[in-house]
Amino acid sequence: MIETLKEILHSSKHPKWYEPLRSVATARFKKIELPTKKNEQWKYANLRWVESHQWSKNKKTKKSDVEGLLKSYQLDSKDVDYICIDGNFQSINDSLDIAFENMQNKIHVPSHDRNVTLFDILLFAGLDDAIQLNFSKKRKLHVVFLATTKHQWHNIQLNLNVLKDSSDNQIKISVIYPDSTLNLSINSHIQSKSSLDLMTWTAPSSKIILNHYADAKKKSRLNGFFYNFESSWVHERHNIDVDAEADVHLSGLLLPKNKDFDDKEIDIIHHSPKGKSHQMFYSVGRDKGKAVFHGRAIVKQTAPGTDARQLAHALMLSEECQIFSRPELEIDIDDVRCQHGSSVGQIDEKSLLYLRSRGIPYELAKNMIICGFIEEVILLLPEIWQDWIHQRVKFHGFSI
Repeated sequence: MIETLKEILHSSKHPKWYEPLRSVATARFKKIELPTKKNEQWKYANLRWVESHQWSKNKKTKKSDVEGLLKSYQLDSKDVDYICIDGNFQSINDSLDIAFENMQNKIHVPSHDRNVTLFDILLFAGLDDAIQLNFSKKRKLHVVFLATTKHQWHNIQLNLNVLKDSSDNQIKISVIYPDSTLNLSINSHIQSKSSLDLMTWTAPSSKIILNHYADAKKKSRLNGFFYNFESSWVHERHNIDVDAEADVHLSGLLLPKNKDFDDKEIDIIHHSPKGKSHQMFYSVGRDKGKAVFHGRAIVKQTAPGTDARQLAHALMLSEECQIFSRPELEIDIDDVRCQHGSSVGQIDEKSLLYLRSRGIPYELAKNMIICGFIEEVILLLPEIWQDWIHQRVKFHGFSI
């Protein structure tokens, strides 16, 4: 499998300052092993698909191909602010934003750590492109990652830098990688008294490895909405540092069907007093789909007055689907308000009977219950994104 991944280490045109970093990452890549089931964060992941493809090289892309792909997913190019086509960002016009060539001292190969995996190192050894988006005042962006041919694998780093006192910022990230894979690292820096709403969505048949690192400084707010439920394979890792009086909310939907896999691994770490965090993830499993939620809230001794909450609910619609739910709290101090809850079950028969007794057909009644369950999470989204997610949930098979 390692030999298969070496195909991804193609020679890209990078500036001279990056070559030493690439050399270090490449050397580590050749020594490090694949994640195994002994690694808790990869315990349920099946990686056999990695060696099932011969990864293709980028080809010249026609504008009509891009337009056609966007339209097929109900996206309009006029509503896209930045687009990364086959591993390369296009049309970087905003002088406040930093493209790959200008990111010296902003890209660092991760140090030797037990949580650093082959895919983290592959990101830097085979980095295709990187960009930093700066938010200095109220700003709303839509960034699209697009693969125009099958069996591509791209490694991208995206930095989100929200400056002090900058509020009401939003960024929507759409990943359209049909039969291809995106290894994406997002670094969110939320400076004091600022805010950011971040949403990710991934198109059907896509595969995504998402590493999200964030630091929420004093009195800042981060809302993360992770709606990669249409993709065939998802592995997300979120590592969030919460400063004093910062407020972090993470939520998302997992709707695996067929043999889809969706895994959310979350560590939220409270270092300072009076921080807040809330994790809310709902799953609906069908066919042989597999959904995994492993969320941790870690409260250090230096963080009195912390309010940390976790909620994970799941519905199983078949006997063959699998749901794994594991919320955890690690608390080193008494002066906190922390709670977690988790449930996994089937559709409530009493609710179903109530609807059917009022003349509602079985399938419609069943779908009404599922949609009501899903709606609890969708309502957490800003209104500007709710209609879009409703459309995608409907396309995915759930609607009234």
